Amino acid sequence: MVDKDRSTASPAAAQTPGYRRRLVRYQAVMDLYAKGWLQIDIAERLGVGIGTVQRYIRAGCCPPSAEYTPRPGKLDPYKPYIRARWAAGCRNGTAIANEIRAQGYSGTDRWVTMWIAEMLRPERPRRVTGTKVRPWSPQRAARLMTRNPTDLTERDRDTLERMFRAETNARAVYDLVQRFMAMVREQQCDELMSWINDVREGGITTFRRFGSGIMRDLDAVRNALLLPWSNGQTEGQVNRLKLIKRQMYGRAAFDLLRKRVLPQPATP
Repeated sequence: MVDKDRSTASPAAAQTPGYRRRLVRYQAVMDLYAKGWLQIDIAERLGVGIGTVQRYIRAGCCPPSAEYTPRPGKLDPYKPYIRARWAAGCRNGTAIANEIRAQGYSGTDRWVTMWIAEMLRPERPRRVTGTKVRPWSPQRAARLMTRNPTDLTERDRDTLERMFRAETNARAVYDLVQRFMAMVREQQCDELMSWINDVREGGITTFRRFGSGIMRDLDAVRNALLLPWSNGQTEGQVNRLKLIKRQMYGRAAFDLLRKRVLPQPATP
């Protein structure tokens, strides 16, 4: 186990904003690594590259900055001037580099801009990649509400509770749906009239219309709940015929459809 608080930075370097940012990031990496997180998951969680995560874990301590260390001695005489220009509101590193070059600086613009980025810019909040929450579509919400309660996961139950808190009628809708689905699953209709009366007395327009539709064809609905037979095969064949007609741009007359659908005798 490595000590996440170890550091190879000098006391002066440890006071820089860049080092403090790096130390916070390093400690976050090591905390997650100690909890058993995969390196790629740590990188995604903290918004850093996988190479950074691997380098921190191998180092065993917060590594000093290598890429932002200016060339020794070249920039030192001009640092007070750079600080003064920064304090005066100049935020253009290239412009500052041109100014000190006129004073005799022989280094590159890149050293100047990197030193400014490391030493002068204020600390920025660390970006943490949060979990994206996929919004619930009506279709997904309907599937959750019609599912057998015994098949719900803990996450499903938490989602339902959030839906109940967000929408006033959601719990009433769920209760009505589950009562009707129980009649379908158990093939019994003893509670059908009671369910229709509750729907009529409720304030949910969609359910009132659904209840009125059931009453118009009550015998068929009762038979559908009680009897084991289904017209699914018939509906499937009708759908197949419609598909064939669409493939032929609606020009399939009965005789042609018959030849397409029914087995034909073998040609002698």
